Amino acid sequence: MIISLLLQGGIFVISSPIEFYLEVNRGLGFTEVPEALHWDYGPDLPSKTLMLDVRGDKLHSYIKNMITASAILLDPKLSEGMFELTEW
Repeated sequence: MIISLLLQGGIFVISSPIEFYLEVNRGLGFTEVPEALHWDYGPDLPSKTLMLDVRGDKLHSYIKNMITASAILLDPKLSEGMFELTEW
């Protein structure tokens, strides 16, 4: 679901004390904003803030980078002789 939101473009900001959640979002291209560290979830829970900017042309670059990172081939090439076809 988050991907469908990201593909609409814009600036996205998330914040959490849960490192696993932050790592998942880093994998989606979010980067840390060091100046936005806060303790709003509690005095023992420092929470990092991450941001993703996919406005305008940045959205196209983001999509291209995600495709490249996932190793999806946009123009797959088959090796010659990969499929043995019989002649009639």
